[in-house]
Amino acid sequence: MNEILKKIRDNQWIYTLILMVVVMAFLVQAVIYAHQMPSRVDEGSFLIKGYYYVKGIYQPFQDYGPWTNNMPLAYYIPGLAQAIFGPSLQTGRYFAIFVALLMMLGMWMLVRRLRGKWWALLALLFFALNPALIKTYVQAVSQVIVACLVTWALYFLIDEKRSLLQIGLGAFFCALATLTRQNMIFMMVFVVLYAYFLFGRKAGWVALLSAGLPFLLMHVVFFPKILSLWAVWLPGFIKKTFNLYTVSGGGEQVWSPDIGLLTRFTSFFTAVRYYFIPLIGVLLCLLALPRKEAWRSKYERSMAAYLLVLFTVMFLMHAWASLGKDYCVYCFPNYLAFFIPIAMLLAVIALSNLAELKSRVNTLWALLLVLVFLPGAFLGSLETVGRWVMSLAVPRVKGGKLLSGSTELWKLFENRFGYTYNQLLPYLSVAFGLGVTVVFLLLVWGLYRWMGKKKFAYIGNFMLIALVILGFVLMPSPLLGSMVTENTCGGDVLAAYETVGKQLQELIPTGSTVYWAGSSVVTPLLYIPDVYVQPQLLNGVYSKRVGGDRAELEKSGYYNQESVEVWRVEADFVVNNNIKMIGGWLTFLNADDFDEYQHTDALDPCDPTTYLRIYKSKK
Repeated sequence: MNEILKKIRDNQWIYTLILMVVVMAFLVQAVIYAHQMPSRVDEGSFLIKGYYYVKGIYQPFQDYGPWTNNMPLAYYIPGLAQAIFGPSLQTGRYFAIFVALLMMLGMWMLVRRLRGKWWALLALLFFALNPALIKTYVQAVSQVIVACLVTWALYFLIDEKRSLLQIGLGAFFCALATLTRQNMIFMMVFVVLYAYFLFGRKAGWVALLSAGLPFLLMHVVFFPKILSLWAVWLPGFIKKTFNLYTVSGGGEQVWSPDIGLLTRFTSFFTAVRYYFIPLIGVLLCLLALPRKEAWRSKYERSMAAYLLVLFTVMFLMHAWASLGKDYCVYCFPNYLAFFIPIAMLLAVIALSNLAELKSRVNTLWALLLVLVFLPGAFLGSLETVGRWVMSLAVPRVKGGKLLSGSTELWKLFENRFGYTYNQLLPYLSVAFGLGVTVVFLLLVWGLYRWMGKKKFAYIGNFMLIALVILGFVLMPSPLLGSMVTENTCGGDVLAAYETVGKQLQELIPTGSTVYWAGSSVVTPLLYIPDVYVQPQLLNGVYSKRVGGDRAELEKSGYYNQESVEVWRVEADFVVNNNIKMIGGWLTFLNADDFDEYQHTDALDPCDPTTYLRIYKSKK
């Protein structure tokens, strides 16, 4: 058997075939999900602003332009693709797939150099078997761009022998990542410290210059307004002292949801199930760090320490920005997608060392990981697996006696204790997850006693390897891979947007002034790029304020209700979402002042009510 396995490992043709299958599996899923995922708020905003910026219609941070709430490259990179291949959601998503493939190429080359071709294949398998990550990376937002830049930064930086040129290139990619999303600033701090302390003073200076110069250049070009991106990071007392805590023009933010503690826990464990294996790898590296025998070299241990500190700092920072606030609690899983390649590299290093160096994993730590990760995955999938658990058929019970027939699990507890469906959902889901965990642990213990002792000296190692294997097996399943926002009917979203785009082009002439009231998802505007839409609307409700000075707000890229009242009167056309046709809109868009055209087809093929209604002013 060992001879057969050795021949397979050494056969390049077999390896190439498996590699091609893995890459094709990723690509096929990526194309399918690109066509199926509904467009989200950030997607349209990045694409249309990027197109405007590249075409010179607006500039980042300009007065009375769009709200530039991210670094310029977050817009220029996807905008360049829009300008070259034509503005559309399809262009944005196909470009995202191309960037994702570049990221996978960088990860494969890096891991192959560090650990060999089979570990490189295993790293790619994480991306190919992970529907949640694929669905995130095929959307035309900045996650995939930053992840690609981070991966190539690691490719140039990570190894025991690095030239000054390679360190300089790695630092440059760290700067590009930061100039795409400002939340990656710690990549620049990391690269300078890493280069200085592991490769010497000259390498440190090369890293500082290679990262610092492009960073400073971008800030010089867009000075001083680019500094507003960093003002939100300042402590409260500094903001208050220098009056930096308010938006120019005043007012209060419209978007201010009230989020409960359960939702924050759910968001946290949604990230755990999305990145099940990389996060296990990070914790395994952390546990191994104090033990010299768990590492191949002094360099590897030091490098892992720097990467662990970097990942931990960014993990905590993004947890604070999402889970610790109310603005975007469910953004936490998406935030981790920016830098999850770091965790994947640490996971490969930890697992390869565990397999080859035979270092011991403490049984209690392994048990704790199992008890947190498995039940946590159920808490993080309440809307999918959780609801399936609630609907499980169980025998009917009354007065301690079994009755004929069955009922849904949640109704059994509702009848007995009087709890509602929503109250029972998290508790029954986690309880079911604990039951699955107990079964898993019993199976692991039985297998270890039967056959594991021959190959594994410690049950902790066996338990952890079993958990990783289970993670790979369950990764494509609803437990680890489902998303609440995914397509539910298999409809073609890209085709739907192309159809709606053509309908908008036929009805709205070039040069018209359009008031966009079609929701915060502004993606349809890609198909009518030659009309005028107030740029402050390109972030939808997220740039709207309650009260404040209208002129000052609009100058800074915001707007208020007074702006809305003026803009919709001045507009030649008003485009509204069917779902939003309530309240004041019904009075304003009356037959005396507006002609209503035939509404468009649905933007979401799974929801026929998501069409746009188009009104032409009679003035």
